[in-house]
Amino acid sequence: MQPTLFIANWKMQKSVTQSVEFCSAHFESLKVLSADTAIDLVICPSFPALLILNEMLADTMVHIGAQHCSPHESGAYTGQVSAESLKEAGCTYSIVGHSEQRMYNGVTDQDVANAANHLCQNKIEPIICIGETKQEFENNTAFSVLEKQLDPVLSILKNTNQPITIAYEPVWAIGTGTVPENDYLTTVFKHISALLTKVHSGPWRIVYGGSVSEETIAAFKNIPALSGFLIGGASLDFKKFEKIVSLGK
Repeated sequence: MQPTLFIANWKMQKSVTQSVEFCSAHFESLKVLSADTAIDLVICPSFPALLILNEMLADTMVHIGAQHCSPHESGAYTGQVSAESLKEAGCTYSIVGHSEQRMYNGVTDQDVANAANHLCQNKIEPIICIGETKQEFENNTAFSVLEKQLDPVLSILKNTNQPITIAYEPVWAIGTGTVPENDYLTTVFKHISALLTKVHSGPWRIVYGGSVSEETIAAFKNIPALSGFLIGGASLDFKKFEKIVSLGK
């Protein structure tokens, strides 16, 4: 069995100084936590903190991940960061296609596919976010939405055997305290698994994101095909994050 994946997505919540202070204050605990072979622990800080945290945590098993990657390999794309640069900064994971990137920055399904492809070429595991809105959920169109989001990804990655992670994050659950029913998640993960099995020849994992907390983590334990969690707000507090990992592994 693959280790359970725990991804801390700090978004734009911690400055570089705050990121360093967090890792410094909890260094020994992070070292112990990440040494557990039953888990893979990933911290995704803001871009300026990537190289610093990679160097700080070099003696631990904590992985460093980015929160976004450019769909372009290189070129005149002001404000973008390439997969090659992320690799040089020490990233072994990168989130792509987060709903906030799709919503605020106009990231498209094809952009996500292109970014994931560049990440795989640089031996960085993409964490590919997909998920439906509340309206799409209520209109029972979630499955078609997820297929539309995944189609260009699976098309461009069909010939790679690099590991990938799919992060199912229903937009209506992010930061709301509401989580989907287990039966619904089981059905969704089964559907995603079937799509991945048909196309992707490399290893893959499916993780859940959206209001993951100490209170909600136990409910996910028995869901087939669930391989980990993408954690937002709760990952900013080390004690909460540590508790989630201990309860969810």
